[in-house]
Amino acid sequence: MPKYRDRVEVFGRKDGKILGGIYSGDKSFGTFGGGIDSDSLIQAGKREYKEETGWSLRNVSKIPIKPHIAPWHRETASKGGKHEKNYPDGHRTYFLVGDLHRKGAKAKGEDGQSRLDSQRFYSPDEIEKLLTPTSNHDNLARKRLKHRLRAIQKISAYQDHTAAGNILFPGESLKEKVKSIIKEDIGSTYTKGIKIGNKSPQKDWMPK
Repeated sequence: MPKYRDRVEVFGRKDGKILGGIYSGDKSFGTFGGGIDSDSLIQAGKREYKEETGWSLRNVSKIPIKPHIAPWHRETASKGGKHEKNYPDGHRTYFLVGDLHRKGAKAKGEDGQSRLDSQRFYSPDEIEKLLTPTSNHDNLARKRLKHRLRAIQKISAYQDHTAAGNILFPGESLKEKVKSIIKEDIGSTYTKGIKIGNKSPQKDWMPK
């Protein structure tokens, strides 16, 4: 079975635009994220985003597309990254979307570093142009751009939200979505008796 280093990239939204930047190498659009350690997908996304940008996130959802899988990229003379030995088959990236909440200080040192230049808020149209492959992109780069483009198109296409603000993508169950939101916010203790619907009294899901 392949062994991949799981990681996450997060599209942080504010007023219809996405915070991101430009990779100095291929001049394509990128956003913020990092590795998933002992935390969940959503927790890792919030943590990495906060470290690199200073922004906290709310209403975070997993974008329903396949993860991007790629081999490790390094220069010929390099001895490889710290994760190559444990995850020899490469890395696997999942994509999230969330709303920017509060701006604070970025993490200090390596945790707060980003390889993105020209960091600002970009419109979806700007991002799509920056994710269009050119003759300078090899097959691996084209695949990476395709995944990011698919993610931003999903965000643009589906703006229906649950009561908590999270995007409800087509095919997702409202009941399971609400359960996951509550579990993420206040823990699994209060999810057992959740009932979704107009007849469900508030006491069914409120913490006691």
